[in-house]
Amino acid sequence: MPGFITTLARTNIDWDILVLTECWLPNTHNIPDLPGYNYFFTTNNLTQNEGVVVYVHKNLQCTVVEPPFLDANCLQVTINNNTSLLALYRPPGYRDATNFLASLNDILTRIDHFSDIVVAGDININIHEQCQDLVKHNYLNLLASHGLLPAHSLPTRQNACLDHIILKTRKPATTLVANSSLTDHDTVLLYLSTRISKIKTKKFVNRINYEQLDADFKRLDFSEVYKMLDPNDAAEIMINLIKNTIDLNSKIVKIPNRKQTIKPWITPGLLRCIRHRDKLNKKSKLAPNNDIIKLTFKRYKNYCNKLLKTIKMDYEKKQVEKAGNDTKQVWSVINNMTGRSKGKVNVSTRVLTTLTSPEASINFVNDYFSNIGKHLAEKNMTAQSGPAKPITANNSPHSMVLLPADEGEVARILRSLRDGCSTGVDGISSGILKKHELAVVSPLTYICNLVLSTGKFPKAFKKAIIHPIFKGGDGSRVNNYRPIAVLPVLSKIIERIMNNRLITYLEGNQLLSSIQFGFRAGKSTSDAVHELTDYIVTEMDGGQKVLGIFLDIAKAFDTVSVPNLMSKMESLGIRGVPLDLFKDYLSERTQRVRIGDYLSDERVLTYGTPQGSVIGPTLFLIYVNDIGMLTLPKGRAVMFADDTALVFSGNTWSEVYERAQSGFNIVSKWLRSNLLTLNNDKTHYITFSLKGNPSTSNAPPYTILAHTCPEPHRGQCPCTPLHKAHTVKYLGVIIDKNLGFHEHIDALNSRLRKLMYIFKTIRCVLDTQRLKAVYFALVQSVLTYCITIWGGAPKIRLIDLERTQRAILKVALCKPYRFPTALLYREAEVLTVRQLFILYTLLKQHSLLVYNQTPSSVKRRFNPVQRLKLLTKHSKRFFCHMGGFLYNKVNRVVPIFHLTKAMSKRTLTNYLKGLNYDDTEAMLSVIV
Repeated sequence: MPGFITTLARTNIDWDILVLTECWLPNTHNIPDLPGYNYFFTTNNLTQNEGVVVYVHKNLQCTVVEPPFLDANCLQVTINNNTSLLALYRPPGYRDATNFLASLNDILTRIDHFSDIVVAGDININIHEQCQDLVKHNYLNLLASHGLLPAHSLPTRQNACLDHIILKTRKPATTLVANSSLTDHDTVLLYLSTRISKIKTKKFVNRINYEQLDADFKRLDFSEVYKMLDPNDAAEIMINLIKNTIDLNSKIVKIPNRKQTIKPWITPGLLRCIRHRDKLNKKSKLAPNNDIIKLTFKRYKNYCNKLLKTIKMDYEKKQVEKAGNDTKQVWSVINNMTGRSKGKVNVSTRVLTTLTSPEASINFVNDYFSNIGKHLAEKNMTAQSGPAKPITANNSPHSMVLLPADEGEVARILRSLRDGCSTGVDGISSGILKKHELAVVSPLTYICNLVLSTGKFPKAFKKAIIHPIFKGGDGSRVNNYRPIAVLPVLSKIIERIMNNRLITYLEGNQLLSSIQFGFRAGKSTSDAVHELTDYIVTEMDGGQKVLGIFLDIAKAFDTVSVPNLMSKMESLGIRGVPLDLFKDYLSERTQRVRIGDYLSDERVLTYGTPQGSVIGPTLFLIYVNDIGMLTLPKGRAVMFADDTALVFSGNTWSEVYERAQSGFNIVSKWLRSNLLTLNNDKTHYITFSLKGNPSTSNAPPYTILAHTCPEPHRGQCPCTPLHKAHTVKYLGVIIDKNLGFHEHIDALNSRLRKLMYIFKTIRCVLDTQRLKAVYFALVQSVLTYCITIWGGAPKIRLIDLERTQRAILKVALCKPYRFPTALLYREAEVLTVRQLFILYTLLKQHSLLVYNQTPSSVKRRFNPVQRLKLLTKHSKRFFCHMGGFLYNKVNRVVPIFHLTKAMSKRTLTNYLKGLNYDDTEAMLSVIV
């Protein structure tokens, strides 16, 4: 990649599109980042050397898709709806070109109306003039039938023309074949003189004089703020004072359009070395029979490449040393080394081509995001012939009080804000506020208390900037983007205070349902999955048939009805000034969409909780809290925010289906009454069964219907049936019908294999201590997520996962392939997958017990946990049995019952590190 970047820099051309073929994509999809470009790659790759990667300039408006193609990899780039580029790679192993030509004909037929068509890539069909191959003639005849002709027939590899540029255009075009030492193929360049519209880019950067800013902040006079009795006036004065001070000390500096692409470690001496290498390469190609020149080039090429790697490694080591003990800076260096800092590819500029102009397109995007919740809610109201009264919980006898804030609380919240986040509409960053904490805390505390006492939320804090984030699919369709809102920093501080008081009131009076695990202290996704799987396991162990329905609510946060939410809050005891404050907080909110340098008009929001807000998730929990009050027939619901699972059991399958249908009807009715829309296409159900048990696995062919009719029909019903699935992904865990977790373990293994390249990149730069920190952050964090749920699987299913773990450790520690396993874990000082399962199972069980510092036991054999008695071998693999079994067993050897969680974790980790493979398996003998 360094050689490629250097070659691009030396051309002194700002290329629009770069096509790379034969990219070895099946091994890894970790595409190197190229500054100034977005990348796209093929996924339908069969052989190890396949794959096409296309880099598209960030300013270019286009769409990139992967059309179906036989015997080749293909990416289609569409520009301005009149220019199309097909980036192709056809492996040489496909001798018969019939399928390839048929696919090429199909796609050319679909884009035949385009005025400009380019076919580019390594086709591995020799179209050199001297070649008389039949495949060549069939290939060229097919292209000619669509009006495409070769732009060149020059040799690109030895004496064969395998890398093609095929054109259909009336515009001037120039094609060049350039010598390159990057691969054994030459580089093919195309210049097509066409008008391609590009997105405007920032030509200026804001530079702040921080020394003068510090001095001006010390002289700021906020006395006018304290004179205001209206939060709107006080907030406006404070924002203007801070913003004017920042503007006075800011200077707009013009930056060049074209950024330097050469890496900082590439010195002028290295550039001379690279140029000399390329000259020798050219000489060797001109004199292929001169062994002296070939040998000279080969030796110098090896020397140059080794020098590049050495200097790059030395530069990265210096960067790590420079970071010192600053963990954040160290991780920044590591992310830059491994390409992890690039984040998600920014392709939001593609939606600016939706309408005739970028200005119209961005307003269309804002209209879509601001009205999607309203449209879904109104659709529900139309289906019900008007707004229905929401089902609410019983009235609470408690009442919420908004206690005033002090400067200490505001200062703590201010210091907890993240640095480097995007600024809101006021342009005030969290870093500047944190740096000048002493100046802003006092007036900010006054405004917070003014908000809490008057029940008015400042209008200046209700304005959001939306950044569309691409989810996948067609980049030109707005529904393939997720809106991420950025609110003013000052707004987040007030929201945090409001949210803290709201959560304290709700949790203190136990007003939130016990089935809700989302956005609550002490509860996590792991707890929600545990609640679900343990219920399924215990029911199946008792001989019951079990059916689970996994709901998908469309745009749940966006379709919250504010009047319904206020009614629910009032029923929970939030009345008077607190209710007025939340009502004012949700009213008259506006948003604008920003893409590049384009900013949409302002739109008013009438539905939904604010995106990107601190308090929005808590308000949503209140809105859906009533689901926990619903009575489900022999069933249970588990929720993490809007991710809801319903589980039903019964003696027979007909009984289970009847209960599931009845319970699903109750929940569906509640959703419609609260203007929430169920996505039937993504709502699935699973019939759970013990593997190999015919009485439980042979579920009858019943169906679950998503009833929308007023009264469900007894006979034929026109309502949509739900899809019966064998697996479903719930909160990051792939759950299958047998709870064997085969698919989840396979997906986990595939995810971990992609991390090997990171350790191969950083192992020569970081010391052992930092390598371990990276291992714990990237590998062990993935391994331990919900390991107490799937880690009890038979050891034969975990073999591949353990092999991947060992492979990563060997790569990180530079150990040979046959390095002894026991010695590897001892040197790395990490636990095996099975030991991690034991550790986290014990820690979870320990956290469920009542802490007791005073050891006292009158029994000869003290068992801290009363175990749940299960019958089947399969059920005993799960936490509901393994938690108590392992805890009692280990506590006899290593007393941990009277230890704190931190002390018990250290004690157990040291104990498990001393166990060998057989000892570890012996601890799990109940599930062998």
